[in-house]
Parts: sequence; C-alpha cells; structure tokens
Amino acid sequence: MSITIIDHQPVYDFKHDRVNQLSERLLNINWYHRVGMIDNRAKEKVEMFMDAFHISNYDVSWLEKEDINNCYEMISLQNSDLWEVLKVLPDQLKDKIDESGKGKLLEEIVYHLPEMVYHEVFKQAFQTFAKQETVRFFIGHSLYISLLACTWELISDLKGWEENPFAYLVDVLEMGHVPIGPNGQTFYLL
Repeated sequence: MSITIIDHQPVYDFKHDRVNQLSERLLNINWYHRVGMIDNRAKEKVEMFMDAFHISNYDVSWLEKEDINNCYEMISLQNSDLWEVLKVLPDQLKDKIDESGKGKLLEEIVYHLPEMVYHEVFKQAFQTFAKQETVRFFIGHSLYISLLACTWELISDLKGWEENPFAYLVDVLEMGHVPIGPNGQTFYLL
C-alpha cells in the first residue's frame, strides 16, 4: 500500500473500494463553508443518522452564528441516547472487523486517514473560526467522524451493517455544515 500526492493532497489506496470512495469524498470537502446558515437538507441527514441508530426521542437544533466559537461548550454526553450507542460502537466495529479478517485494513485506515484529512480541515478551521480552542475542537471532531465513517465501510458488506450512519454526517460536512453533536436529547448543527 502506498500514499501518493495528487494536487498536494495525500491519497492512500486502502485496497477496499468503499473505503477508498469515502476517503476520496473526505479529501474533497470544502470544510465549514456554510456554517451559520440553515439548511433543511443537513437537518434531514442528521435525522437519518439518528434513525439509523433507532433513536427517535431527540430534537435537531441549529446553533446561531454568534455561538460558533463556543459551540464545543454546548456538547454534553450526559443523558444522551446517542452517546449510549456511540460509546460502545468503536469496540463493536473492531470486533466485527476482526471477525471478518480486516484488522490490517483497519490499522491502515487509523494510521493514514487522519494524515490525509488533517491538513485541509486545519486550514479551513483556522480560516473559519477565531478561537484556538474552537479550531482544535473542529479538527478532532472532523477526524473522529472521518475515522468512524471509513471504519464502518470495512464491514458494510456484513448483514446488519449495510447502512453506514456516518455517511449521513459526511453528507452534512460536504454541505459545508457541521453536525456538532448532542446535549441530552438535542443534536446541534452548525
């Protein structure tokens, strides 16, 4: 496996078509270009994400533009049905990946995907957000979604794992918005 540079972007051949397709999408995102604007399509994608986890007791709410630099303070995982699902998900994904014999591919994704995505995320976060803490939050946030989305793709050929909920969040990111996350039973968008 190798990394090549195309248009100053590292591109990695993960030897898995669906992971390669999703990583290509991630590399082509115009990060954060519509934060502070409301888009019902993005809200629908978050609803699809929540529905994929069978979470129905929640609200999707937009943050105001003036909340951008403090949005990470609005996230609370306590009393969140979504967090109850997400906190065990990485171990579930790892177990399924190991069962399917794709552990080496997971190692390649975890090692190389953050490097691929980081530079453009950093550049756009730095240009979009004023506070250093906010920039750091959005970098970590974007890498977390990217890793979970690509990890899920490794097992999307297994029964019961065909629908990748994180692909909906990638859709939101491609729209230029940010699926911030939960505070109790409210999911925030920016």
